[in-house]
Amino acid sequence: MQTQKHYETFSGCVVHGLTIGRTMGFPTANIEVTSGCLPPQGIYLTRISFNRKDFFGIMNIGTKPTIDGKNLSVEIHILNFDEDIYNLQVSVLPIEKLRDEKKFTSLALLRQQIEKDKETALKKIQQIQGI
Repeated sequence: MQTQKHYETFSGCVVHGLTIGRTMGFPTANIEVTSGCLPPQGIYLTRISFNRKDFFGIMNIGTKPTIDGKNLSVEIHILNFDEDIYNLQVSVLPIEKLRDEKKFTSLALLRQQIEKDKETALKKIQQIQGI
């Protein structure tokens, strides 16, 4: 039996990004980390908290190799959520690593993978919630 790795909560402020996720149908909250320790680069199921509410999301920690591959960033697609949360302080708890970050040859292929990541995340959320 494989043991579940536990990650630390980290905090930060939601800042403006390139809006590429939004154009692909997956808007993201770009987080400027202010405290805590980040897990290794990759794609994670997360719980993000702000305004005394918790949400599940899919987080990318990495260099976005399909886009530019230069600077480390943290961005979260919050599931079933589409509101303006710029400049809000958020708390993020990585729950489980879904996969490693990888470079795709097109945004269309990246979008397909994000769809698969979302399906995987939703199944894991159902397990967590006992549905």
